[in-house]
Amino acid sequence: TGAGTSARMAVLQARGLMGVGDVLTHESIIGSRFTGRIVDLTEIGGRKAIVPEITGRAWITGEHAYYLDPTDPYPEGYVLSDTWGTSTSMKQ
Repeated sequence: TGAGTSARMAVLQARGLMGVGDVLTHESIIGSRFTGRIVDLTEIGGRKAIVPEITGRAWITGEHAYYLDPTDPYPEGYVLSDTWGTSTSMKQ
């Protein structure tokens, strides 16, 4: 999928295995392909990110509507560090 291709490219870029202009062809087990290219590097919310360009074929198989509950304490979402903190060490 396009989201999977974007995620894979972001991981590869973070590991130093892809750079701006590099191309990744992501093929599924059924042979469908998405091709991604890193167009640029950026920062979102203080975190490093890529600007991907994705090409491929897809078909609409469903539709979903999202609603915002006015009582939701996290109307813009949250990340795990909001719950567990940012420490990467585990205490024994």
